[in-house]
Amino acid sequence: MISKKGIWSDIRTIVLALVLLAVILGLIIARFPRILKAYTQGSNLDPDTIMSKANEAFEQKEYEAAIQLYRDFLRKFPNHKDAYLAQYKIGESYYEMEEWNLAYIAYKDTQKMEPDEKWQQKVNLDDKIEETDELRQEIV
Repeated sequence: MISKKGIWSDIRTIVLALVLLAVILGLIIARFPRILKAYTQGSNLDPDTIMSKANEAFEQKEYEAAIQLYRDFLRKFPNHKDAYLAQYKIGESYYEMEEWNLAYIAYKDTQKMEPDEKWQQKVNLDDKIEETDELRQEIV
């Protein structure tokens, strides 16, 4: 025989799980239009306009949208003079979102693009790589 107390406990657990799922889905759905809008706005634009829109999204702390635009820029203009800057800003966006693993990877990818040594020193790229590597090690 199943007690009433046991059934109510199970029902309460299921309801809490459903509420949590609804909250997570709500957050995802709330962010999706911004990401989609940023992505489609940059799809047929020249490199300077895409970078400008990406930088604007970054400044407005719309990091997911900025990442999509920077990636769009890199996909369309991989050999552009500012390609390494777009890659670096992807790292900065992930850094601001406290996504340490992704920031580390983006910074390392920036370094692989061999940007100008003076620029690397100006933005402290080696320090950023070291810092995010330490932060991501703390997670593990």
